[in-house]
Amino acid sequence: MREVGILYLKLDEWNAKIAKAHAEDLYIDGAKIQQELSELLGGMRASPVSDGVSSWRGRFRSQQSDGTFRIEDDVREPPVFQASKDLKTAYREVAKRVHPDFAIDEHDRKKRESLMKEANGAYQRGDLETLRRILEEYETSPELISGAGGAWNLETVVRQITRVRDRLKQIEQEITTLFASDIGNLKLQTDAASARGKDLLTEMADEVRKRIDAA
Repeated sequence: MREVGILYLKLDEWNAKIAKAHAEDLYIDGAKIQQELSELLGGMRASPVSDGVSSWRGRFRSQQSDGTFRIEDDVREPPVFQASKDLKTAYREVAKRVHPDFAIDEHDRKKRESLMKEANGAYQRGDLETLRRILEEYETSPELISGAGGAWNLETVVRQITRVRDRLKQIEQEITTLFASDIGNLKLQTDAASARGKDLLTEMADEVRKRIDAA
């Protein structure tokens, strides 16, 4: 990101300036056109053409900050989130089990508050899998067990092992996702190029600099 990402940001800035320049060239001044047409037609009011231009112009608004245009007719309110039945059920189950009001001590309360915050975010995103994971994580938590003796110690260890295994699975999934991403793919290509004695990032940076100069 340090080697190439900053250069891409600079290239984006130049492309934005180019787009703004094009947008300014395309701007139509309806009043000016009407005046010029009136003069050409000997003072006659050019209503058919100017009205059409005004109507066209009314659908577009110039954004002063970046010079881009947006079509007023295409502006839509964001859709209202509709939670599925399964999502509502999972969220209610998490709230019943994990809500901070059911905490047995301050440590337990902080843990519950953290999980409920995560659950609220998952609900807003419609993330059913995260809600299920939160519930499973809390129910298998060693901190939930109270008591003493061999059976208690054994159950605590079993839950700790279960949690570690689950976390290892999550880490494996995260690693797989990372390598499948653009930045992960870039790392694989960079490592392969390095094995051949090439510096892929330097080559990419040089290429982006050429594009910046051209822009």
